[in-house]
Amino acid sequence: LYLMRDALSEGEARPMNARARVIAVGNAMRGDDGVALAVLARLEAVGAGARVELVRHEGDWAGLATLLTALS
Repeated sequence: LYLMRDALSEGEARPMNARARVIAVGNAMRGDDGVALAVLARLEAVGAGARVELVRHEGDWAGLATLLTALS
């Protein structure tokens, strides 16, 4: 919910040429959030990566925070 709220805030404007980013969070080995990883795989299969940045994260929550910081 935070990411959705933050993405729609009226804060800092993004440039018109900014690409959207989809971040799939889950762990295929544990079966956690298999839907997110399946959706990302489908987006990759249909070539959405040419228009949208696709990011897969299968690590822990601390790693996710590091990833989000690096991507911002």
